[in-house]
Amino acid sequence: MAKGHAKPDPPGRTSGSVIDRLTGRLGKVTALIAATGTLAVAVLTQWERGSEQIAKLFPPAPCVVLAPAKFPAIVKLSEWDDVRVQLSGENNCPGELGLYVTYSRAESKNSSLFAIGSRHIELPTCSNYLVAESEPRCWNPKKPVVVGKGPWTYPVLLPRIERLADWQSGQKIFVDWALHNTDAPTKPAIALDTATIEIQSDILATGK
Repeated sequence: MAKGHAKPDPPGRTSGSVIDRLTGRLGKVTALIAATGTLAVAVLTQWERGSEQIAKLFPPAPCVVLAPAKFPAIVKLSEWDDVRVQLSGENNCPGELGLYVTYSRAESKNSSLFAIGSRHIELPTCSNYLVAESEPRCWNPKKPVVVGKGPWTYPVLLPRIERLADWQSGQKIFVDWALHNTDAPTKPAIALDTATIEIQSDILATGK
C-alpha cells in the first residue's frame, strides 16, 4: 500500500463547499430581513402620508364653535352701557368652558371721536390694551358658559366708550372684537371680526 497520499474528501463534502453554503444561506437570510425591513418602512411611510391626507380632508371639529355674531346696528349713547350682545355656539370638548371678549377701536375716519376699551380701568393692567387683551378679568369673563359638550350662550357687554370730541348723532363707530378662551388667553382668538355701530344721541345730541 502506498504511503503519503491523503484520502480525498468525498464529492460535495469539502470544507470549502460547506462554508460557501453556510455563507450563501446567511446572505439570503440577511437579504430577506433587509427586504422585509425596507417593505415595513415603506408601508409605514405610506400609511402616515395617507393618514395626513385624510386628516386634511376631514379635520377634527374645533373645541369652540361660534355662531354668527349679531351686534346691534344702532345704539343710543344713553343706553350703551346696558346693551348686551348674545353670543352663542357649540362646545365640542369636555370640561368647563370659559369665554371673554376683548374690544379695540378699528381705524377709520371717525376713530378720533371715541375711545373704547375695558370697563375695568380701575385695575392697572386693564388700562393698557396690549396687556389687557390677555387679562380675562378686564373683560367681564364668564366661566363656565357650559360644562362639557353642548350648546352655549354668553351675553356680552359692549366696551367702555369715551367721547374724545364733539360729534353728531348718527356717527358710526367701528369696533374690533375678539372671542377668547379664559384658560388660554395668550393663544389666538377663537373668532374675531369688526362690528359697525351707529351711535345715536337722545340726551347729548348737541355734544354737551
